[in-house]
Amino acid sequence: MAILALKGTLRNRLLGLIRKIREKESGKLDLAFTSWAQSDPDVRELVDRVAELRIGFVKDELSESGFTGPELNARARLFVVYFSWSEVMFKPAPDGLLGEELDQILNTITETPNQ
Repeated sequence: MAILALKGTLRNRLLGLIRKIREKESGKLDLAFTSWAQSDPDVRELVDRVAELRIGFVKDELSESGFTGPELNARARLFVVYFSWSEVMFKPAPDGLLGEELDQILNTITETPNQ
């Protein structure tokens, strides 16, 4: 997964990842495949494998900032689910990146309670 070569703060790395996700415009396909997986075990296996790869990548990014255990897992899952589907759920902003409250979502995922 080093293909992305994300650099900078955790927030900047995740923002770069969001941009890469949005460049691919794969949210519609993700949603369709996930729906299909509900009735096809072979597709379910593939969807689960892709999800775990994505979650693992985000967990690696978050763990470098000190997140561990269930909190690490929950934050990584939140990131993957939200940013995989939010482009389908929300209208894009004028800058073309996002149509939702990006700062608040990233704060929820990246900030520790004492920040």
